[in-house]
Amino acid sequence: MKGPLYKIGELANLSGVSSKTIRFYSDIGALPPARTTEAGYRLYDDADRGRLATIRALREIGLDLPTIIDLLGDKVPVAETLAVQLESIELTLRTARRQRAVLKAAIDRGEAAALAYLDRAGAIAKFGAIERQEFLAARMERVFAGVEADEEWKAQFWRGAVLDLPEELSEAQFTAWLELAELLSDESFLRRLNAIGRESWNRPRHSAEQKRAFGEMNAFYAEVAEAIRSGHMPGDERGRQLLETYLRMQAQALGREAHDPALPAAVLAMIERNTEPRAARYWELIGIIKGWPASPIAEAHGWLVQGLRERADKEGGGGVGGVGS
Repeated sequence: MKGPLYKIGELANLSGVSSKTIRFYSDIGALPPARTTEAGYRLYDDADRGRLATIRALREIGLDLPTIIDLLGDKVPVAETLAVQLESIELTLRTARRQRAVLKAAIDRGEAAALAYLDRAGAIAKFGAIERQEFLAARMERVFAGVEADEEWKAQFWRGAVLDLPEELSEAQFTAWLELAELLSDESFLRRLNAIGRESWNRPRHSAEQKRAFGEMNAFYAEVAEAIRSGHMPGDERGRQLLETYLRMQAQALGREAHDPALPAAVLAMIERNTEPRAARYWELIGIIKGWPASPIAEAHGWLVQGLRERADKEGGGGVGGVGS
């Protein structure tokens, strides 16, 4: 046998692994000695030093000793074994990130509400994609109760608001899911959305007309968003053109004259009745979970409201609160 031989103590000094651990590895067959003397001393060579370093590295990534013994004995493929371990570590990391998100959300709720939140969020945090979808669907059904929405439009809404949730969530997506679930557990929010839906859809108009109006409004919001990106303000020439278009669309929806001086204030009154900031947050959270780009609709809507308010003040509409629709 060529090269130096080391007793357990010497190998311990060279490797930084304790004598007790080396003896244990030797006893279970993970690190058999290169030679044993007649007096019973176990001796190890430089190849054993390398094997010990490998065992140490594999232990540091979390592999158990039976697996290490099989791996070093060529009983299991290396790449496959390491891939399994990687998957296990990624699962542990995902679990830890979710636990961190739940804890941070609980802390944000303050001393009095933290424990109650943890109790609510515990089950929700464990939902898979199908369970998350079922959770959203049950609440959206309540939002649409008694709302005479066009079925084709509702199916499109369902695809955006409920279906096709990702199975695996990043930390940001999981944090958004926790907030979304909390939002949809708020009974006042569900009732408010239902009331807004009833006013929007249950007017005496044909469903095809309502659907067309929604489609035209979405296209118009995209046009407004482009104007905003180009630096236009509600009071400049382009802004006034867009505002006139918006008022004509709203006049048709409300059954009013487009040139009625009180129309801007009336539209503002309608918007205030049907504005729910939490609904905008709902779509922001859905966008985060689904990986959507930021929607321009909220910005476009705010830009139009600013223009309407300036127009109503200029034309002396009497203020939003004093004008009905």
